[in-house]
Amino acid sequence: MTNESKRPFISIILPVYGVENYIADAINDIRSQSFDDWELIVVDDCTLDKSIDIAKSLIEDDPRVRFVAHQHNQGLSAARNTGMQYARGDYLWIPDPDDRFDVHLLYDAVQSLQNHPADLLLFGHTQEYFDADGNFLYQNKLSLDAKVFDRAEDLQRIVLELEKETHLGYVWNKLYRRDLIEDKQLTFLDEVPLIEDILFNVAYIENIATMNALATTPYHYAKRVKANLTNAFVPQYYEMHRKRIAALEGLFEKWSIFDHTARTTLGALYGRYILSSLERNCDSRASLSHEDRKNWCKNVFCDPLYNELIPYARAGTSIPLKLCLFALRKKSTALCLILGRVIHAVQTHALPLFTKLKSGR
Repeated sequence: MTNESKRPFISIILPVYGVENYIADAINDIRSQSFDDWELIVVDDCTLDKSIDIAKSLIEDDPRVRFVAHQHNQGLSAARNTGMQYARGDYLWIPDPDDRFDVHLLYDAVQSLQNHPADLLLFGHTQEYFDADGNFLYQNKLSLDAKVFDRAEDLQRIVLELEKETHLGYVWNKLYRRDLIEDKQLTFLDEVPLIEDILFNVAYIENIATMNALATTPYHYAKRVKANLTNAFVPQYYEMHRKRIAALEGLFEKWSIFDHTARTTLGALYGRYILSSLERNCDSRASLSHEDRKNWCKNVFCDPLYNELIPYARAGTSIPLKLCLFALRKKSTALCLILGRVIHAVQTHALPLFTKLKSGR
């Protein structure tokens, strides 16, 4: 193994499974980075397609690249954990293999860290929406204000805003200190689909003191309708996102900042997940009868988290969320079921409109 004193500045962990149509672009974007003091760890999670063959044809002769193979398919979280075990860099970057990256992504990140060493670095991203046939629909740039956070109280306060603006829940828009991850023995959990990123980030951020934010949007996040996990049908969708909100609530309580602002923001986010759940309950794959959906609503109305947050929730400019919060505050099962049916119909018959409503455009 290479001497630890000569470890790369950044370890890039790339889990690979079922991405033969995208892996070449991702790898070429990594190889084209204007900063080159990195190692790339490609984790083959027993992909059944030609993803690994394509990757090896492009970079097998690059001494900065290592391939690691699972003996059986273990899932995204396990692949990331495997990559972290092999990483030697000062910082970790964990992109998705079906996304694209601007050429100066790493250079800008490293410049910031060299000027202001930090436990965590964040950059913005561009959401790029594609229909089921791969046709581009539209894009949505989500940027941050460039800032260095070197006081714990400032860092803690910004976390709520990061979650509100969808920056907190991903791992690919961040660089993490490897030694901090190892010291706290942090790993990705494989039993929490949809929220493995946010739970990892909550556990990581709980232990940091400094953070840098960049104003750039160099990461191109491809949201392929009905192709990525967040658009797939997951039976435990509500349970997972309830756990997400509860984890954030616990973090803010630990920091003693679970105030009116935190309740208002978390309440709105929680309302969005309930709204999405109402729509998903109408999916035939949910196998829920009308009576089942009524009982689901009644159970949610009795949830302590619901009664703690929903009264504080504010919808902002989102009309669907305003309607949802009105129904939730009234604890009206009938209105909730109608709203779920309407949103499901829009998603089924007017998908581009649905994605724009969902993204707030």
